[in-house]
Amino acid sequence: MLAAVVLPIRPACAQTAPAPAPIIVPGVSEEEWAKRPAGGKVGHAGMEAAGFAGRGYGIRPFVGDGSAGPGQSTVGVVARERGTGLLMARWISARYADEIWLGYDGVDFAARALLDASIGLRLPVSRFSGPVLRLALLAEATQLTGWSKTELRLGAGELGWTYARGSAHLDLVFQLGPTLLGQVDLGATHRELAGLTWGAYLTSGWEDLLLDFRMSQIAADSGDGPVTDLRAEVCGLLGGRRPRPTKTTRGRGAAVFAGLHARDYQATLCADVSYGAASSGAASNGAASEATRYSTVGISILFGRSSRLDPLKRTGL
Repeated sequence: MLAAVVLPIRPACAQTAPAPAPIIVPGVSEEEWAKRPAGGKVGHAGMEAAGFAGRGYGIRPFVGDGSAGPGQSTVGVVARERGTGLLMARWISARYADEIWLGYDGVDFAARALLDASIGLRLPVSRFSGPVLRLALLAEATQLTGWSKTELRLGAGELGWTYARGSAHLDLVFQLGPTLLGQVDLGATHRELAGLTWGAYLTSGWEDLLLDFRMSQIAADSGDGPVTDLRAEVCGLLGGRRPRPTKTTRGRGAAVFAGLHARDYQATLCADVSYGAASSGAASNGAASEATRYSTVGISILFGRSSRLDPLKRTGL
């Protein structure tokens, strides 16, 4: 009975909610984080990445001419996969390219399998650009228009400059290193590939346009002279364009060129040219042999996706 009287007159104990845990965000103080609008408090990791990545699948009709054969031009078509990428993150720089072709060059079976990648260091002299020093790997097997080539490079060095910001990127490097093994067959010319290789590589993009250029002088220290391999390709996205990133990328509800679905399954039109030349050195009678050559011009229609990492703050990356 006494308990029944005492309990109702006891003051209620106040229930105090536990204090919220402090917000810990690498690279950003709690005060700075609290000042940001709600749309900007998404996934900031303290290290901003910039760059580009894309992959497409389609067909490539082309015209090829190999002076090693009868000299006539041929028309062929291949099914094709193409992937490219460039990444810049504080002290890290990396790039990659891969290709797979399978088809017919008008005379014979045509195919290519290629992997070209490098990774290394970047000196961040500015937020969006800086010099790079990377180690590269290239593995390739190509059969096209009388040009048959296999090559493996490992441990080649790259020195150059890279830039990436929003919808633009540029990567220009000079390459120097050993070709460990491989061979080239072009008409009557047969060359084993081993020795010092040098060249240059350029990849760049602005808005919906991409440009890739590659030049290599393979086994340049060989007594037979170098094997020249030169390729260039320009690509543009087809169809309607999404809103261009502007200052709204820094506010809430922004639609940015970022993430896997930035350019999701759109058609891309590419035009490419390639040129190769090889010499087998002096002929058996002592006369200098002429270099045999090949060239192709192709148009590709690819269907795939591409994305950019936008390094501007408050994009959620």
